[in-house]
Order: sequence, then structure tokens, then C-alpha cells
Amino acid sequence: MNTNTAGITNRRTLVVSGILLLLSASGCLTSSGPPGGPNIENRFFDFVIPWDDTARTAIGPYNRLPVEAGNAGFIRVSPDGHLADDNGRIRFWGVNTCFGANFPSHEDAEKIAGHMAKFGINIVRFHHMDMQDKPGGIWTTASPDREPDKGQLDRLDYFIFQLKKHGIYSDLNLLVSRPFDRGKELHPDIEKVADWKKRAVIGIFDPALIELQKRYAYDLLTHTNPYTASAYKDEPAIAFIEINNENGLIHAYLGGQLDGLPPYYHNELNTGWNDWLLKKYGNHEALERAWHVSSVPRGENMLSNGDFSGPDIIPWNCENHDTAKAAVTPGAFGPEGRSGVKIIISKTGSQSWHVQFNQAGLSVKKDLPYSLGLKARADRERTISVAVNMAHAPWQGLGFQTDIVLSNEWKEYRFPGFLLHTSDPEARLNFGNMGSETGTVWIADVSLSEGGTIGMRPVERLETGTIESFSSETSWGRTEEGRKDWLRFLRETEKAYWLEMRDYIKETCGAASIVFGTIIGCSTPNLMAEFDMTDSHAYWCHPSFPHRAWDARDWYVENRCMINHPASSTVADLAMKAVAGLPHAVTEYNHSHPNTFQAETFFLLSAYASLQDWDVVIPFTWSHRTDQWDIKKIPNYFDIDQNPVKLASFVPASRAFLEYHIKPAADEITVPFSSERELDLLLEAHAWKLADASSAGVETAAALVHRIRMKTGESGVLPETPSATGDEADVTVFRSDTGEIVWDAGKPGKGVLTVDTPESVYMAGFIAGMSFSFSGMTIRPGETIQNGFSCIALTLLEGPSLEKPSRLLITALGAEDNHNTTWYTYPGTPVSFPPGEGLKVTLKNRYGDPPSMVEGVPLHMRLPHHGRHVHVWALDETGGRKREVNVTSDGDYADFSAGPEYKTVWYEVEFE
Repeated sequence: MNTNTAGITNRRTLVVSGILLLLSASGCLTSSGPPGGPNIENRFFDFVIPWDDTARTAIGPYNRLPVEAGNAGFIRVSPDGHLADDNGRIRFWGVNTCFGANFPSHEDAEKIAGHMAKFGINIVRFHHMDMQDKPGGIWTTASPDREPDKGQLDRLDYFIFQLKKHGIYSDLNLLVSRPFDRGKELHPDIEKVADWKKRAVIGIFDPALIELQKRYAYDLLTHTNPYTASAYKDEPAIAFIEINNENGLIHAYLGGQLDGLPPYYHNELNTGWNDWLLKKYGNHEALERAWHVSSVPRGENMLSNGDFSGPDIIPWNCENHDTAKAAVTPGAFGPEGRSGVKIIISKTGSQSWHVQFNQAGLSVKKDLPYSLGLKARADRERTISVAVNMAHAPWQGLGFQTDIVLSNEWKEYRFPGFLLHTSDPEARLNFGNMGSETGTVWIADVSLSEGGTIGMRPVERLETGTIESFSSETSWGRTEEGRKDWLRFLRETEKAYWLEMRDYIKETCGAASIVFGTIIGCSTPNLMAEFDMTDSHAYWCHPSFPHRAWDARDWYVENRCMINHPASSTVADLAMKAVAGLPHAVTEYNHSHPNTFQAETFFLLSAYASLQDWDVVIPFTWSHRTDQWDIKKIPNYFDIDQNPVKLASFVPASRAFLEYHIKPAADEITVPFSSERELDLLLEAHAWKLADASSAGVETAAALVHRIRMKTGESGVLPETPSATGDEADVTVFRSDTGEIVWDAGKPGKGVLTVDTPESVYMAGFIAGMSFSFSGMTIRPGETIQNGFSCIALTLLEGPSLEKPSRLLITALGAEDNHNTTWYTYPGTPVSFPPGEGLKVTLKNRYGDPPSMVEGVPLHMRLPHHGRHVHVWALDETGGRKREVNVTSDGDYADFSAGPEYKTVWYEVEFE
């Protein structure tokens, strides 16, 4: 490991492997066409990439894919921990297909496969096949989620066959969103679990649900595809088999999905827990000693006016944030007419914490037990939270937070003994989670006092099997030793599931493909290291749904440019998930529409996937749609197939990644990651980030400089690692240890990413007015409508290098939109396009009309012609030549300007 911090610098002039980045004050450039002012009329034009285009042009088909997927044998793990076939190492760049998009007609399948291959795609991840009956899913309507429909299987078979013919592998997902509809195999209590995700959680420990998963795996993997004449288990074009998408028991526990299980499934889990404890400790007394069960006499109520008998609510405080409005009134509102408070929430905010009711001025101590009691009700069933946290920035929790479910009847809530992990002389008791729903909440008789019993309830006895399984409502009273045991039990139960399913797929079904479990983040590194490969997911500015999940009218996306935020970037965080000695995949990734900086998405991903030396990148998603391929507009948050900017960026991004244009990091930070270290980290984890290299102490931004890997099963001290911010807090320039990638966020709101290699060059961010020099060439991007934001790539098509190319491709991307889109800042204030950075934006359900539009990016380029004649063509939506660009020669150089007047995002340069 190299601990040299010289790779991270705050210099404002950078020379990176021959690329000179000058942060100049020169004026903005304009093209030779219309004026270069930042307005939509002059900048935007219709641009629709045909859904079925397979024509051979400058952008593809991608001529280095194998003739047929699997022709060099099954994908396997090589001794160096990467993916390989008989020809050597292989990387994957792909897309997901979801719901009905997994089952195109035969005619469409041929076109889609050819179209995908043109854009560098060499794998398709079959996702969300298992939620719906036909036509959106695999199940027949005659037998809910038990029998795959023959017609749907035929469509799937033919699609996989066509993909194989075009050099595209397949990744089969076994459990994603299956509803596990009631059948004779399942207990009737399954009907009390409305959420399909919660049913999938039960499927980790319930034998009947596990058997259904095995049955589906067997039926699918042993099914013979008549078009390839091989069963999926024997098909080398099936690269990967995934067991369970975004799932795990510890993840479910931390996310509250184990709370409120129906009696049958609660008892099933609880019995397993008590059996585990009895096997480990033998008797109750040994358990109490191990858990350090103790009692401290109760003290006086620490709260002032806890019974709300005063004339006002002082020293209680009601907080309203964002657009939320709530008012608190004291009075005879308590049970039986006693005093209490009434909290009327008349207007919601965009987050649940935007209404809070609290009392500050509390001094609390670490490891001293506390007891809390209160009475509460609401006008209808709703969930609020109660916590002890900081009464000052950064407002973090101190070790006690739980949800309480209110009804329209008064209920008493008692928490007789909990520990805090941090002492704080300025703490508060806080009631929250009230900002997302209007209504009324009543609270009375609130007391918080020192003292209580820690670690065990009086009614719990090991011999009678009554040690209650933990939940968000019961884990607050447990000691650290008890919490660790609970996490150990969940981890061992989860491990048994993963190994049972892995072995069933490999041994009983006989599948020869790479098998992996779920993503690190929803499960742990040591558990996922039991598989052939590890996986991770991330989304920059994922849609938020403040009130109801996936509400098509009530949502927003933060309009942030990731190039302005390197230290909190998703690409850096993903690097914290890789395990040493195993291939690493990112099978879901995107920057969500309508974020107006989407052009950066795959430039960033391909750059840092290459630096981290990952093996698989599968953006999410090609399409969710069933047979609606030619819609000619951007349809939703994630679909790429009709998103012209994202799909256009696939051409340089996939080529750079698949052809190893960008070097892996020279140095690796290796983090020892034993099971016990993992367990310690899980004590402070949250549902979507269980334990990884960053929680173990590696600064996330170090991934922008060096390669990061966890060494599972290995004990040791975390090695000294280079600081991602250097010696000065204002250092904001991150240079990879290869020198090829520079991410400069030194000027707030004006971040710039550059990649310079012999075959690929990227310039992305707020680059208007700058001059970039590399390989004897100079390029100057012009002004755009988003403060100069654009993303430009130069890709070698033919020739030894960009130093002396025969042909090269220029991809120039800016903003995009549909016609007649209605833009709002959340929750509903109209705003003109493009909205400013940092705003919460929404389209509600008004995505606009076809066709899609893109921004033309002005640029000027000077390049040495070495005595050769230079032609430049503006390319059409298929990448075909449509118009020659005027080129002038001056001595040894050729110059040309391009911009919106050419109505394209691609230019081909040819040297004769």
C-alpha cells in the first residue's frame, strides 16, 4: 500500500499525463452557427435514437464483441480474482431489463439485441421477472407465482437466444419482487404480510418459502431453451445467477422489516433465536452473566412540565421545517381529561423530520440506564418516533430511538431501561416522524429518568423460550453483548440460507455459471465472500417519495451535479464494497431523471470502475416497458433506451471500460475485515450500509486516488491510509495514482473531471471557456445553458493512439428534455427549464411529449494533421454521416468549430 498523499493536490493548474487543464478567464466560445447565448431556442433540437437501429456506423456495432456469447466457455473466476473465459480476462458492460421488457416479441427481440450490441452492451440482467403474471411477468394467471407461463418462457428463451447471437451474455435474477401468493405450501399468516419485500425477508428463514425459491430455481435453470438447445444450467451464455436482490436479515432488522411480523412468522424466528441462545449458553444465569444484565434504581423525572400542567408548553418546543406547519396546544387533552398536548399537523413537509416536538436542556451520560414512559394517541393509526439525541449540530442520535404505533385509543408506552452510547450535556428528548402526514397527535404523562433494568425483561427466561427477538421497539433495552448476540444469530441464519441456496443451484440444479447472493450493503462482506463474486448498487439523487412509496405524482429528485461533490459521490462509495480476491460487480447504477446533469453519469462510472478494476457494470435500466419500444421520449426516472444523452454516452463509456483504456490504480488500500470487526461495525450500521471499508475507517474519497479492497476473514489493524483531503481541509482536487484521472472541485459549483489516456479522453463538468490540450490536440468547449456544464469524450476508433489517430469519435453532451415538460420545484412551484443546481425538482406525472430534445454543445478543436487531410462529419441519430463540418488548415494544424447548428451529439474525425 502506498501512503503517499501526493496524488491529492489543490493546485489550480494541472498537468496530467500530457493533458493541460487551464482554468482560464477567456470568453465563452460560439460555434459558426446561431448565436451562442444560453437559451433553449438556439441550443436545443429534437434527437431520437431509433430503438431498432443496428446500422454499421462510426458508433457501432461494437466490433470487438465475441461473435457469440459463451463461445469461449463458461465465465469463471481466474486465479487473479477477475472474470475470465477460455480466451482470458473478460469485462462486462450491460443493462437491466425489468418487468415486461424481459419478454419482447420474437421480432422485437432480434432488433433489441442488435441495437444493444451497437452500444457496447455485452450483458443483460433479467430483473423483476417474478412480480407479475403475464404480460409483465413470468407467471401464468392460472397458478399464481408457481408455474412459469409457457408463452412468457418462449419470449424469454428467444430473447436470450438473440442476445447470445449478438455476443451478449445474460444474468438471471431468481428472487426480486415475487409476491409469494398464498398456496397450500404457505401458512395463512402470509396473507397478513402485504409488502412483497417483507415476504422476501421471511423467505430467508421460513422453510416453505425457501422451498418455493428452490422450485423456481430448478424449473428455470433446468428448463431447456429450444432456440439454443441447452438448459440454462448448461448454457455458457448465462454468465451469472443472482439469488436474492437487495435482501438480508440484518438489513431487514435495521430497516424495521422484522417488526410486526404475523404471529406464525414471529414465533418461527423467535424459536430459532431461543434455540440458538440455549445452544450457546445452556441456562439463563449464564446468559445474564454474558449480557451483563443489571439494574439501577429509578430517579426523578428529568423533564420539566412532563405532565403539561403548566399554562403553556414551555420548555417544550415545536419545530416546523420546509413547508410543514404544526401547532401545539396544552389543555385537558390527556386520558380521562387529564392534562396533555394536542399537536395539529396542518401541512406536510418534504421529509418526515420536518415536524418535531422536543425538550432540550438535558444532560445524559453514556452507559447509565434510563427509563422512558408516555401516553399517546392519534386521530388515526400512524407511526411516530421518539429518541434521545443531540440538541445541537450535527443533531445525531445518542443511542435510543424507536418507533411507536399510535391508534385513536390512548395507549401507554414504557421503555424501562436503555443505554446511550454517548454522553452529552446538551441533549433532548424528541418526538419526530410527523412531517409527512397531516393529522392530530396527542401526548401526555411523559417521564424520562435515570435508572432501570438493562439487558433483560423480568418476564424473559431462556428455559421457557421467552427471550424476545429484537426489533426497533425492543432492542433499545439491550446491552452491547446482547445486541451482538442478536446480530450473530441473524448473520448465522442468513449464512445458512445463502449457502443452502448456493449449493442447491450448483449441486442439485447443476448450474455452472457464476453464482452470487445479493449486494454488499444489504448483506455483509464476510457473508458475500462465500460466493464467486460480490455486487453493489448505487443511485445518485434517487427519487424521494416523502409521503407514499413510488407515488407517481408526489416525488422529487435533487438536481445536483455529482462532479461538484467528489467526497460524497456514489462512485467513491461503491469502491468501499469490493472484496480482495473476488471479482466485483455493480449491477445497478444511475443518475435519476429529471436531474439535468445526467450527461455525467457514465463518464464518471466508466472512469472509476476502471480505476477500481471492477469486472461488471450494469446500469439500471434499459426499459420497464412491455412492447412499447418506440416512444421517442424520456419515459421515467431510470430507462436508458429512449434517453438520448445517456444512451449516447454508452458509446465512449462502454468502449473505455471494456477495452481497458483507463488503467487500474497502481496502489491498493487493503482493509483487514474479520467477522468480529464486521460485527463491531454492525452495531452502528443502518439498513442500506451495513459494513464496508468506509465504516472501517477508510476515507471514502481515497477511492478517487487508489484501489480499495476488503480482506474478509482477516484480522489486523487498519493500515495507515492516505487522507483524501491532504493536510489542508480545503484540498478538493483528486488525482488518481495513475495520473490519468483528475477530479477538480476546487471552485464551488464549478467541478471538472478529466480523463486522459492514449485511447480515451473525457472532459466533463463546468468546462465552458477552458482550454484542454492533449496529444497535440486542443479543445475549447463553449457556453451551455447550465453555467457551462457539458461532457465531452474523444474516443479512438482507428489508429495507434489519439497521438496519431486514423479515425476518432467526439461525443458532446449537455442537457436534455422532452417537449412540453412541466417543471416544478418540490412540492409544486412552477420553475423554468433548466432549474438551478441544488433544487428539489419534480415533474409530477407530466413527463412531456415526444420527441426528446438535446442541447447542442459548442466546441472548437485544433489538431495536428501530420500532413494528412482531415474530414469531420456531423453524425445523425444512428451515427451515420449526415453533414460535413468545415475544416480549415493553418500550418501543421487543422481547426473546426461545431455546435447546435449541426443538430448532433456525435462527430466523426477522419485523417486521410
